[in-house]
Amino acid sequence: MLMLYLFKVEVFDLGLNYTYSTDSVLIADTHEDRSELLRSQFGEHSRSVMKRSVLLGARALTCTEVHLLESAIETDNDVWQITRVRTDFRARQVRHLPRLQNEVEMYELMERSPERHDVYPCNMTRTGVKTLMILLSVALLAATPNVAQTVAPDPALSLQLHRADEALLKAVHSGDRAAWQRLASSDFAYVDEEGGVTPLPTFLAALDPDTEKPLQIQSYQLTRAGDTAIVIHTDTDEQQVKYLFTESWQRLNGDWKLRLLHITNVLVDPPALTLTAAQMDELVGTYCSGPDTLVLQRDGNRLLSKRTGADEVEQRAETRDVLFTPGNPRIRKVFQRDASGKVTGFLRRYITSDVLWVRVS
Repeated sequence: MLMLYLFKVEVFDLGLNYTYSTDSVLIADTHEDRSELLRSQFGEHSRSVMKRSVLLGARALTCTEVHLLESAIETDNDVWQITRVRTDFRARQVRHLPRLQNEVEMYELMERSPERHDVYPCNMTRTGVKTLMILLSVALLAATPNVAQTVAPDPALSLQLHRADEALLKAVHSGDRAAWQRLASSDFAYVDEEGGVTPLPTFLAALDPDTEKPLQIQSYQLTRAGDTAIVIHTDTDEQQVKYLFTESWQRLNGDWKLRLLHITNVLVDPPALTLTAAQMDELVGTYCSGPDTLVLQRDGNRLLSKRTGADEVEQRAETRDVLFTPGNPRIRKVFQRDASGKVTGFLRRYITSDVLWVRVS
């Protein structure tokens, strides 16, 4: 008898180096089938290890479901290992499976016959259970609407999309438009760090071969909810400049497609200049902007700033009249001087937005 099983599985991901729990739904016949399928599901790419599994629920497939299964698969050989149901099917079936306290209840539910390998409900043959196809999960999903989906890592999909992203990075520098047409959706959009939005036709038109090497992926994280996957990866170029990619992938008509891509440069602190004590003393003082006050003082060979209601932080010099806070390279303090060279205030510059702070003492 074919059974639908729900497991809670604890998995250690070797690539991401952490442990997570996820629901897993299987369709199988014997206890050995279940064990083999669970092990292969979470370790087939040698990137994860199943630490333990707990059976939460089970039920027999209905005759309607079995007929759908038979109509969706080939029966031309005697290979009968059954694949797992697709990921979004797991969460939707959770509340519809009878909960079991132990294995005894499961076997009572199954009501197996001694000839269980050869006898299936609705006259389904042994070769008829070769592979579980998408049609079965789609039909069952229709009966369980509006159920929250599980958001969890998917090691197998992570490996697949990691390879796809590597192919896309290479295609950017080789001018391979076909690769992008194959892996991107028709409504694909690229959002750059300046805020520009480029649709797929415009993006493809701009692809031309160049002599630079492709970016190298340094870290890769994926979470999946049903037919949607969110990917975050960091990449570096030949000069070790770091970029942050955020991507939205979706399974459309059975294929995973990249729908949205945003890339931003990961800023780092600029090289710091060493100021003399006299140069630092020129900047020391009290500055105001509206009701806020900032005190800049020298402590030996360091400049320290203290803003109203905030902690004291060290300032470093990019130039004689430009300071930055270590770890916050998007903000600069650009000092202003009068005709005699005396400091009169500074502009707090966030990218291209300036706020004036006036020196009061």
